[in-house]
Amino acid sequence: MLTVAKEIFEAYLNSLCQGGEQACADYHYPKAWTHRATLALIAAGRVALSTAEAAAKGHPDRYGQSEYLTLDVLLYNPETDLKPPLFIAEHENSPDPKRVQYAAWKLLIVESRWRMLVAYFGEDCGIKSFDNLEELVREVCKHNPGKDILLIGADYNVEPKTVKELRLIHKTAIIGSK
Repeated sequence: MLTVAKEIFEAYLNSLCQGGEQACADYHYPKAWTHRATLALIAAGRVALSTAEAAAKGHPDRYGQSEYLTLDVLLYNPETDLKPPLFIAEHENSPDPKRVQYAAWKLLIVESRWRMLVAYFGEDCGIKSFDNLEELVREVCKHNPGKDILLIGADYNVEPKTVKELRLIHKTAIIGSK
C-alpha cells in the first residue's frame, strides 16, 4: 500500500504542477485552483486504477454525471458499475476545521479502495499547521476504524512563485488504521 500511496501522491503533485508558472498564479484563485486540483485528483486516482472511469465536478463520465454521492472525484470500474468506487477524493478549499472533518467523514462512510483528501492550513486560519490538519483527520478516522485517508495539505497563506515552491508547500500523510 505504501508504494502505491507514494505514487498517488506524486501523480497528484506532478499533475498539479503541469501548468508551470500558471499553476502558481492559480493558487489563490479558488475557481482556477479547484479546477486544477480536480484534474490532479483524477490523475492521482488513475495511477492505481488506469482503466477506471472518472466523474468529477466539471468532468462528467460517460453517463453525463459529474458527481456521485456529492463527492468531488470518484473513479469506478466501468465493467462493474454497481460495485463500490475504486477511488474517491475531496478537495476542501476552506481551512475550516469543521468543513475538513466533514470532508474526511464523507470519504470514510463510502466504501472505496482509495480515499484522498486535499485540505489547507495557515497561521491565521482555523487550522494552524499540517500537524493540526493531521490531528483533525485522525480524529475522524478513529471513529471509522479500518479505513485510511491519503491526506495532502498545503499552507493557505503561501504565495508560491515557482513550481518547486508549489511542490514544497504540499505535505502528505496516510491517516487511518489499515
